[in-house]
Amino acid sequence: MVKYQASPRSHRNNTLHTHTHTYTIQQSSPGGPLPGIACVRPAACLCFLLSIPTGFSSPLDVSCKIERVVVKVIVVVVVVFVAVVVVVVVVVVVVAAAAVVVVIVIAVVVVVVIVVVVIVVVVIVVVVVVVAVVV
Repeated sequence: MVKYQASPRSHRNNTLHTHTHTYTIQQSSPGGPLPGIACVRPAACLCFLLSIPTGFSSPLDVSCKIERVVVKVIVVVVVVFVAVVVVVVVVVVVVAAAAVVVVIVIAVVVVVVIVVVVIVVVVIVVVVVVVAVVV
């Protein structure tokens, strides 16, 4: 369980105190309590984020919950962006490969047509020469 101990200073006029405070985050584990981490805002929220708390009971709750949401949103945006880039690269590679295959097929067809035309022309010439010689 993660415990938060805050030590804010009180004001004479009991107004809301918004200055930087030092918060100590202590996490207990089966092996014994871990050393407390002294956190100063904004490092306090970083410590809060890294502590992966199971319960919330500190002045950091509201702001750190917001920061946790922001971090999650940033992670989701980055993951989606990377996924889109990967998909686009794969599509481009597949299309390029397909284009190369099409070009190769067209080249082979052109070569085959040229060879067939040359063979037909040679056969016609040979037939014409043979017929001319025989007649």
